[in-house]
Amino acid sequence: MNKDELDDLEDEIDDEDEKMFEMYRRQRMKEMMEQQKKSSFGSVLEISKADWVDQVNKAGENVWVIVHVYSEGIPLCKLVNQHLVQLAARFPTTKFVKGRASVCIPNYPEKNVPTLFIYRNGDLKKQWVGPHEIFGMNCKVEDLEWMFGQVGAVPTEMEENPRKQIHDVMQSNIRSTTTGGDDDEDDW
Repeated sequence: MNKDELDDLEDEIDDEDEKMFEMYRRQRMKEMMEQQKKSSFGSVLEISKADWVDQVNKAGENVWVIVHVYSEGIPLCKLVNQHLVQLAARFPTTKFVKGRASVCIPNYPEKNVPTLFIYRNGDLKKQWVGPHEIFGMNCKVEDLEWMFGQVGAVPTEMEENPRKQIHDVMQSNIRSTTTGGDDDEDDW
C-alpha cells in the first residue's frame, strides 16, 4: 500500500466516524429534547372550565394529569394543594392542575371536595371524591404519592402503603366461623 492509498483509507475512516458521531449526536439531542418536554411541568397550574379540555384532555400523548377540584376556605383543600405542590416538584413528568369547583364544574356539590381526578391520553383513569377517600385532615403527602403511584401517575419508589391497614378482628372472626375455620363445638 502506498502513501496515497493510506491517505484515501484514512479519509474514508474519518468520514465514517464523522457520520457515526453525527448520527449519535442527533439521536442524543432528540432524547434530551423529549426528556425536557416530559419534565416541563414541576408546578401546580390553576385552570378554569375554559382551560380544562386543553390542559387536561389534550395534555399530550402519554402525559399523566392529576386534577384537584377544590373550594376556597376548606382546610382540607388547602392541605391537599400544599401536598400537590410538593409532589409536582418531585415528579415533573406528571402534570398537576387545580381548579375551583365553582369555576370548573358549575353546581358541583361542596361535600364532594376535595376531588382528585387522574387522566391519561384524555381518559379518566381514577377518581377520589370527597374528604373520606383521601383520609380527611390526616392526609399526608405520602398518602397521595402512594395513591397516585398505584395508578401509575407518578413514578414513585414507595414499595408499601404508608398507612397500615387496620385489621378488623370482629370481621375476621365472622369470616373464619362462616368458612368453617374453627371446628371447636365447645365455644358456647
